[in-house]
Amino acid sequence: MTPRAASQTIVDLRSKLAAAEASLPALEKAFQEAALAELSGDDPGAAEATRAARTAIQEAQTQIAKLQAAIPAAERQEGQAIAAAQAQIRAQHVTKLTKELKELEMQAIRYSCGVENAVKAWKRLTRTADAVTELLQKGFPELCSPSLGYVGAMGLLTPGPLQRQALREIARLGLHPILSSARRWNFPAADYANVDLRFHQMPHELPAMAEEIKGLASDILRLAKGEGAFAEASADPQGSPLTSMTGSGPPDTTQAGEGQPAPLDTVLEPDAMLWAKAEALVAQQMAELMAAGKELPKQLETGEDL
Repeated sequence: MTPRAASQTIVDLRSKLAAAEASLPALEKAFQEAALAELSGDDPGAAEATRAARTAIQEAQTQIAKLQAAIPAAERQEGQAIAAAQAQIRAQHVTKLTKELKELEMQAIRYSCGVENAVKAWKRLTRTADAVTELLQKGFPELCSPSLGYVGAMGLLTPGPLQRQALREIARLGLHPILSSARRWNFPAADYANVDLRFHQMPHELPAMAEEIKGLASDILRLAKGEGAFAEASADPQGSPLTSMTGSGPPDTTQAGEGQPAPLDTVLEPDAMLWAKAEALVAQQMAELMAAGKELPKQLETGEDL
């Protein structure tokens, strides 16, 4: 029996008990009147009426007693039905809970593996950054010269800036909008302090780390090939000790096939070319910093060497 059916049975029994108890006073009154008539001797059939009234009272009392006895039994039955239903529901909840706990354990394992993979990826990234820096220092020392102004971009390959870039990537992927109630489930290492105030409500709009590293790699490769700004500053597309900007030899002041010095206005001084590139790159960095809303370093404002 279901709890609903057991409850309905109790309601029916109590309704019948109330009706039986309500009819008992009328039956007792009829018995009293029949008994009076029988004892007064005025009505010859009073004795039969008295017996009928007594029988009706007895039947009503018997019915009331049965109903009073049945109600507790019905209540116990209802309790058993409720307990059985609760046990069934609890068993279903235990089944679901077991499934969710298994899923929780699996997700914890996946998270641990993901963190381990992230740590390994970070180690590989830092090793690669060191390798790139070493190659640039050995093969392209001109790109590592502070006087070029390119040290700002090269700085992305050092631990501090690269770590900040990684923290911004964590913020991009792990932060919820700051006004969202979901922020309580932000990724553990994600912090609004690692991103500009403009991105607190839309962290997903932050530039991806992979794209920025890709752009940096493209710039370094372009400059290493002598393209772009370096190629434009070069007077010899074939690359001489001057145009390659290695600093390994003095500029050639003679024209090919002739033993005569070249005109002085055709000779590009190394320092002048380096300063020209430095000024162009510093101006570019100033524009980027202004666009990002950051405070310009004092040395950029004064024009001092970086």
